[in-house]
Amino acid sequence: MISSILRLDLYVAVYSLTYLRLAAFIWMALVAAGLLLILIQIILRKPNSWLLAANAATLALVLYACCFIDAPWLVTTYNVEHCREISGSGANLDVQYLGSLGPQAQLVLESHRNEVPALLSAMDRQFPDARSALSQAENWRAWSFRTWRIKRYLANNPDTPPHISSDDRG
Repeated sequence: MISSILRLDLYVAVYSLTYLRLAAFIWMALVAAGLLLILIQIILRKPNSWLLAANAATLALVLYACCFIDAPWLVTTYNVEHCREISGSGANLDVQYLGSLGPQAQLVLESHRNEVPALLSAMDRQFPDARSALSQAENWRAWSFRTWRIKRYLANNPDTPPHISSDDRG
């Protein structure tokens, strides 16, 4: 278990963080919690029903906590802060992948435009005039809380450069 976590940490350090690697970290934390609960069950001589209930409660808590994690923002922030262009070590910044994560990721990229000169031209090519795309009327079934927050942010900050995509994946 520990070697798998360390190997995944090495993958993230070399190839950057992705959705699947984030999910693998969460899965490994669940497995570690399950192993810990098995040890507690053995030491305290609890019945199997206790172990089943404890594992179900742990799973429910993790799923509930994951509802409040903004995964695109987390992945993008980690990758930008640990990229070779900013920190001097790590993987090169994959702007195309980060741009595919949606508007939350693009807000992080906007905030680092001045630190990474390569972002200027890459974002101009990849995300042309996205502010107008966000302001267009959408189908009411396509509404999402995160897109609403970004639209509200852009309405309150008209100086923000228009490089936010209307693609709401993540």
